[in-house]
Amino acid sequence: METEVQDLSRMKVREILQQDPARFATTLRNLIGRIDQPGRSISGYNPQRLDG
Repeated sequence: METEVQDLSRMKVREILQQDPARFATTLRNLIGRIDQPGRSISGYNPQRLDG
C-alpha cells in the first residue's frame, strides 16, 4: 500500500511520536479502509480462499 508519509526508518521512535498526528491521517484512513474490505487481499492473504 502506498503511503503519503516520508521514510521514517532513520528516525527514532521518540521523534516519530513527536510528529503531528494529522501527518499520518490519510495513510491511516487508507489502511483502515483496506482492513474493512475483506474482499481486498492484503499481502496475499484472503480468508475466502480457505474454503476451496
